[in-house]
Amino acid sequence: MHVRHLVTFILALAYCGCASQETIQQHIASHAREIGAQEYAPARMVAVGDLDGDGVVDSAVVYTLEGAHHSNNYQQFLAVSSSRQSGRFFDTVVGGKDVREITGISITNRQVELALLEYTSADASCCPSRRASTRYILKRGVLAEQARPTTTPNPALEPFER
Repeated sequence: MHVRHLVTFILALAYCGCASQETIQQHIASHAREIGAQEYAPARMVAVGDLDGDGVVDSAVVYTLEGAHHSNNYQQFLAVSSSRQSGRFFDTVVGGKDVREITGISITNRQVELALLEYTSADASCCPSRRASTRYILKRGVLAEQARPTTTPNPALEPFER
């Protein structure tokens, strides 16, 4: 996990009702078991902020699962835990091999914003190169992408270095 994300997460836990690191770990481990995968923990990113407008800080995490069903593949998932939903997690696939790579996460204006790298026609399967960003909202228990990714990423999102 990138140090900036870890520090933000730890400080937020001190004064919020968001999901604990242990709860997040349990959720990811359960998901990994369901699909026969392992988490690549160094790629985990956590953000905290108010997603549902109730004034209580919520949690969002991007995590990477590898080798599902004995494959040589990985997928990145966004999981959100909302205080209004009793801490229940909502998940969706947001990236992965030959899809796009998520490099940063933040919560602003009741939305999860993801910094990412998209593939161009010249990119190898390992290495997307075009910087972009996208946003997700939690609406009626579903994480929905707001619009097509933009190639002008939000400068407030500082993607971690490879």
